Amino acid sequence: MLPAAAESGIRSIVLTMHMPAFRRCIDHDDTVFLVTACQRPEVSLTREYLLLLTRQRLVVTRQSRISGRVQVHLDTPLSDLDDVVWRTNERGSAVEFAVTTGDTRHRFFINRGRSRQLWRVNAQFSGLFAPVPITV
Repeated sequence: MLPAAAESGIRSIVLTMHMPAFRRCIDHDDTVFLVTACQRPEVSLTREYLLLLTRQRLVVTRQSRISGRVQVHLDTPLSDLDDVVWRTNERGSAVEFAVTTGDTRHRFFINRGRSRQLWRVNAQFSGLFAPVPITV
């Protein structure tokens, strides 16, 4: 998890605050592919979330501005995600990531400063959510 967080530019103090919530949600032997800060456009672009993507799970946490407590916003196996979509904005500075779990649609904006980081986010999503080819 630490290399993925470092590559995303997440400060260690922020990761330390979210780590207990992540540990409750993922298995110790699950491989972490991506840890990144994100925002939910439905709520407020000023509130930040952390998105963790492993081989088996998607976990999103948020920290309360009032109490400082970290809460799990979304914790679901990848196999339970439907209609997974991601796209880069016109300026190439952010990725919009959207998934459906049950009857709820979740949208996240991942703002990345450098194109190398944005390329990595796209690559991770493509590797985990690429459609399975149909053989005839």
